[in-house]
Amino acid sequence: MKHTILKFCLFGVLLSLVFGCEKPVGGEDGPSNEKPGLLSGVTIDLNISKVTATTATASYSVNLGDAADMPIDVKIRYSIAESLSGPSSVVKTLDKTASSTVLTGLQFDRQYFYEVFISLYGTEYNAKKGSFTTSAISVTMAQPRETDEGLVLAGSVQGTEKADWDDLDAYVYFCESEYPEETQKRFDVQLDDASAFEVLVPNTAIDTEYGYWWAVKSVDEKSIEGEKLSYKTSNPYASSKQPSASGTDLSASGTANSYIVSQPGAYKFKMTKGNTQESVGNVSAVRILWESFGTAVSPKPFDLISATGKDGDYALFEVPQSFKEGNAVIAAYDSQEKILWSWHIWLTSDSISAETYYVSSNGVFTDEVAGVVMDRNLGALSNGVNSVDAFGLFYQWGRKDPYLGSANAAGTAFAVSTRSLRVAIVDASMQTIDYTVANPHVFLFGNSRKDWIAEKNNTLWTNSTKTKYDPCPPGWRIPDGGTGLNGVQAGLWAKIGMNAYGKTPMPASWQSGWKGMMFPISKTGYSSWYPVAGGIGLDAALKLVGVDGTYWTAAAIGGNHDYVFAMNFYFASSQTEYYAYCSTEVPRATGNSVRCCKE
Repeated sequence: MKHTILKFCLFGVLLSLVFGCEKPVGGEDGPSNEKPGLLSGVTIDLNISKVTATTATASYSVNLGDAADMPIDVKIRYSIAESLSGPSSVVKTLDKTASSTVLTGLQFDRQYFYEVFISLYGTEYNAKKGSFTTSAISVTMAQPRETDEGLVLAGSVQGTEKADWDDLDAYVYFCESEYPEETQKRFDVQLDDASAFEVLVPNTAIDTEYGYWWAVKSVDEKSIEGEKLSYKTSNPYASSKQPSASGTDLSASGTANSYIVSQPGAYKFKMTKGNTQESVGNVSAVRILWESFGTAVSPKPFDLISATGKDGDYALFEVPQSFKEGNAVIAAYDSQEKILWSWHIWLTSDSISAETYYVSSNGVFTDEVAGVVMDRNLGALSNGVNSVDAFGLFYQWGRKDPYLGSANAAGTAFAVSTRSLRVAIVDASMQTIDYTVANPHVFLFGNSRKDWIAEKNNTLWTNSTKTKYDPCPPGWRIPDGGTGLNGVQAGLWAKIGMNAYGKTPMPASWQSGWKGMMFPISKTGYSSWYPVAGGIGLDAALKLVGVDGTYWTAAAIGGNHDYVFAMNFYFASSQTEYYAYCSTEVPRATGNSVRCCKE
């Protein structure tokens, strides 16, 4: 840092000699040779001090002597350009009655040049020039701190003062290390009186590696970034108390990939692959993989399930007395920490019932039963009309693993969970059933066939028979699919009349803003609520929440087709009509809703 003391005297008779300037031209108020010595005795002392990252203090004294009555301006010009010109050049008039002024809007870690001069009748009389250097900025980041509210990133700033922050923008950037572009967030930094700061990153996931770094930018876009650091959050699920082995056996009536729990207590289920008796292998530990309320707020670990363990071939878990609704996944691990299998635990105090659908013939319902169907989507916490709680979970076709949907009816963000539910762009060697079993929390991007699996498999889910990859609870399965047209077997929704593509006027009960549709299922006028929960697109982003509802069936289209049958409906842009039909063009790698039917 350079401190320059400038002292100079102006003598009227020597102006042209000292400053190399001629007398200003013209005007009655201009200086006159008839009054020699008019500017004699003018002196200025100036000292640049207290230089920070964005400011510098110029302390000065001005003595105008015999020229006290003259219209003299004393000014300072400063710039990062040695020529004292260009966009960074600033001219400031010094208050002759004051003793200091602050030079603001400076860039950090830069050399500034300046000159002090007198302005008299529009002419500048230049004095000597000087320079100073602003402080550099550095930030020291502390080890992240895990709290119940999220991850706290703390640090302190060197080379600057709190007041400098008026001319600086400072941030902490944060992202998942594995998916930096998709997950990057920016947090503004506010300094305390000790030039320290803390940033809270809410809803961070367990057992996940994150990256973070600081950045500072001046008002004129000079910027600096800190080193990119990383931190892996802990996994509290690795330590759990042992549940009771005498809990309710959820698999007593049959094994499955998901189980419904409606009240607190101890529970267990046999660890088999879905609805088969096939063992999942040599299990070393049973732990919670993730928990979620299905909202934008994540539970704290063990909020929904308070303990997990194993007893022989059984997985054990307990639900706390403070019962909370949501969804969770429990996984069985081998000694190498590989997931051997996982199960969805559906926690809802709402009574889940079955609805009988009847066959429609030429638009008229008959007494023939088309199927007995669950009154809500798989994973939904309600079947309430126009409720986001009725949206439920999403699934890729043929997989048993649930994925979270929208946190709100507007579809602006995914619901969150205690563990990051990841998205992966994988090569063919990873697009296998074995990979998905070992990574149930990873949503796979589609390949060229818009499928998540490299080798097409039409038997992962099948009509009439529940498979070991079926995601429905005991006694339920994925519904049959098919259009019932051109010799194709009629599936559930084709049987009740949703087999033709075309617009249908909204019924009289329609209300603007609803996020679903009451579909008739019997000749008595009884209907069932279907929310338009949207889905997860091939780009792994939320799609058409509040506009479209797609419901998987168990039927793959035969031959060389890469698609499967599904029931689809969506609202026309006019919101006075809707489409409802058996779709034959739904890619298997998309995530969509499931409405289970009775086996």
